[in-house]
Amino acid sequence: ERSQAWETGLAYNLGGLLQGVPQADVKLTYYYNSIRDFYGRTENMNVIQFDRKTMSGLEFLSRFDSGRFYGSLGATLRLRQDICDADFAVQLEPSHNSYPECLPGGFPASLSYYALQPRYSINLDLGTRLLERKLNLGMRMRYHSRADNKPLERISTRAGGVLNARPYYWDPVMLFDLYAEYNFSRRASARLSVENLTDLYYLDPLTKVAAPGPGRTVRLEVALRY
Repeated sequence: ERSQAWETGLAYNLGGLLQGVPQADVKLTYYYNSIRDFYGRTENMNVIQFDRKTMSGLEFLSRFDSGRFYGSLGATLRLRQDICDADFAVQLEPSHNSYPECLPGGFPASLSYYALQPRYSINLDLGTRLLERKLNLGMRMRYHSRADNKPLERISTRAGGVLNARPYYWDPVMLFDLYAEYNFSRRASARLSVENLTDLYYLDPLTKVAAPGPGRTVRLEVALRY
C-alpha cells in the first residue's frame, strides 16, 4: 500500500473576545486521504488488493468554558469514501458491465462493502459546575445520519436485481447521556451516569454483525485516591 494524506484547516482562538467566556475556540478542517493498492478481504476472507481507496471530508470543532458553564460541538461531513478497481468491477458482472470503476464504501462481495460511513455525525456536550465546583452536571448528545448506498441501489435496480446481498444500512440515531459527578475532597469522588437515556434500539455504524448497541445503562463509580 502507498498512502497519501493531507489536511488543511483554520483554528481561531475566541478567548477574551466573548464577555464572560475566557476560553473558547473553533476549528474547521478539510482532509483528503488516498491509498494506492489498498488491501481488503472478500466475504470468503480471502485477501484482495484494490487499485485505490479515496476518502475526504470536513470536520468542525468548537469549545467554550466560562468556568460555571462549558460545552463543545463537533461535526463531521463525509464527502467521499470510494474504493476503485476496474478489473474487480467487471468481474462482478461481466455480462452487463453494471458496476462503475468506483463505488462508495466498496464493492459487493468484499468486506469494505459493509464499512460505509454515515454521511454526517454530530456530537454535543454541555455541562455546568455548581456548589463551588464540587458538583459537575452534564449531558451528551450523539447523532449520526442514515448510512445508505444510493448509487449501488440504482445499479441493482437498473440491472434487474443483480445485487443478491446488501449490507446493513444504519438508520439515523440520536443518543442522549446524562452524568453527575461530585468531589467530596481531593481524594474522594463519586460519579453517576445514564447512557442511552431513551433506551433506543440501534446498530453502531460500521458494525459487521447485526448486534444492537447497549440499551439504557446506569453506572455508579466511586474513586478514592491515596
